[in-house]
Amino acid sequence: MAYKKITLFIDGFTPDTLPIGRLAEYLKNFAALVGPDADVHFQRVGRGSAALINRAAEETVPEVRHRITAAREGIGEPIAIRGYASLKELFYEDKTTGRIKEDRNKILEFPKLEAPQYGAVVEEEGTLDGIVIRIGGKDQTIHVHLQDGERTYVCVTNRAKAKEIRDFLLEFDKPLRLFGRGKWTRTADGTWELNEFKIRDHEPLNGDDLQQVLARMRQIPGSGWDKIDDPLDELDRIRTGSFKVQ
Repeated sequence: MAYKKITLFIDGFTPDTLPIGRLAEYLKNFAALVGPDADVHFQRVGRGSAALINRAAEETVPEVRHRITAAREGIGEPIAIRGYASLKELFYEDKTTGRIKEDRNKILEFPKLEAPQYGAVVEEEGTLDGIVIRIGGKDQTIHVHLQDGERTYVCVTNRAKAKEIRDFLLEFDKPLRLFGRGKWTRTADGTWELNEFKIRDHEPLNGDDLQQVLARMRQIPGSGWDKIDDPLDELDRIRTGSFKVQ
């Protein structure tokens, strides 16, 4: 069987400076983008810029390429869109750039994103998590009220999608994830305020606790999480910024 390389380049790291926890995060979201069950297998971290080199069966490459470009346009599978959005966030947090290549052919570019200024408006694909507390509307545009802790988001969708979401209105203990396109404004204190969110799709959240999530991460080939004695401590070190690029 013939194979091709599908490589995720992370410019801000080298194999010597890429923390194992960060490696796992990039791999997890890359797997979601290309397809967790796709015939794509992690091989190694290449030299120079940290290059996460994967081997893909040649006949599956067109499907993988299509999945990546569809996620970038926000029209792909929800898990792929979520993987793409999370990769963008990782590159932003690490203040670096990157790209995905099929052998030497570039499929996708992750440019360096500057911190938006006060009053900036950003429109992009994203997700919202919460509990549906109200659905209403008299015309073809239906409003869905989603509560996330002390926040309430008012989203819009069509009648067909509202009917699918309606069942969650009766089950207040079932959180929901909404996929769609949002318009956000940056406030003076640096937070983002949602102006509009158009729902495209939804999925119930499974309620997995942290231990269950870590167990799944340990199953990612080559992630390194299976070799960490205390993964909870490792996550805490990542959250508190213990790992820095030297």
